[in-house]
Amino acid sequence: MAEASIKLKLVTHLKRMGPVYRAAKWVRFQAHQLGFAVLRRILPAAWPRFGPAKGRFSALVERRAGRLAGEVVLEGQEVIPIPPGSLRLRAKLGQAGYQPWPIFWTRHDRARLIGESALLLDNHKRACSEAMFRLLHFGMPDYHTLWLPPAIQLQGNWTSVLARSWDNSFYHWFMDCLPRLALLDRLPPDTKILVPAGLHSFQHDTLRWLGLEERSVPLPGRHLVAEHFYFSPPTVMTGCANPYGAQFLRNRFLPHAEPPPLPVEKIYIQRRDKTRGLVNEPELLAFLEARGWRPVDLETLTLAQQIGLFAQARAVCGLHGAGFTNLLWCRPGCVAVELLAENFLNGCYESLASCVAVEHRFLIQPADDQSRIRVNLDQFASNLPE
Repeated sequence: MAEASIKLKLVTHLKRMGPVYRAAKWVRFQAHQLGFAVLRRILPAAWPRFGPAKGRFSALVERRAGRLAGEVVLEGQEVIPIPPGSLRLRAKLGQAGYQPWPIFWTRHDRARLIGESALLLDNHKRACSEAMFRLLHFGMPDYHTLWLPPAIQLQGNWTSVLARSWDNSFYHWFMDCLPRLALLDRLPPDTKILVPAGLHSFQHDTLRWLGLEERSVPLPGRHLVAEHFYFSPPTVMTGCANPYGAQFLRNRFLPHAEPPPLPVEKIYIQRRDKTRGLVNEPELLAFLEARGWRPVDLETLTLAQQIGLFAQARAVCGLHGAGFTNLLWCRPGCVAVELLAENFLNGCYESLASCVAVEHRFLIQPADDQSRIRVNLDQFASNLPE
């Protein structure tokens, strides 16, 4: 604990140094990439358990060339226009691009799957690019795996919703993992599904509603060989607009909505996690409650109640966080007001709002080095719907 505390204090101190911290991160990243590039070159592909992946291949390219069985279902999703001044543009995370993003599946026999994300490798020990969101290989731990245990054999037909170590988080489960199951009816009916270990209750709920709980198997190890693997990749770059996935989720889960304990039309999402917190939250709560808003702790509600709550809301506000994933269930025309720290910008919920015709507004506020903000109530009031 003491060592972790010292490390946290050191990182916090470095962050305060601004350019020095960014330069140190860049140097560390480049050294890491160079070291693994050398290992990829010198270690033989004939060593399946030792050394990192030898490079990347595209399952989509292989399918189009006829070298893999499968199907391209959509060449690209609907591209939703992004207005000037969008949060996605201001965040500078590339969330305004990455389309077209094809929807497809491919079949791989004797497929090797490694790491926490069950990363797909081919016979040349190359990692599947689409399994790493096409462009995130440099940040995927499994792409840099140095050692693997003996392989566990998986008989029969398999697919996976695993993508990264974030698979158990609320947002990524809905937007990165579950939409991959939209193609399941195109696969053999006995196909089993690799899911993260230690599923939360909301994950069990979604799999049960889809009728897939008995077919879902927690990842049994870091090195698997599947007799027949049906690869259905993430349906969009993480954090970007995903109308295909949003429509799939709304169609499947809105019928399971339950009325919340108290009907609320204007919701303020409270966060238990104090990271990226609000310094003046009591003041903000009093301001909102006087105007008919009700604070809601979403962790006290079941997933079915959360769906019901947001399905009947006409306005939602809160600090940037996973609770905004529930915009999935909102009616068109609902207004969402998102509060963000100036040093922690992300347009993922603006992207989500655009997929379900929710009006997204945002307010960026000055922040300390831990991304905590003090909301200017005058600015806030001008962003609230009447």
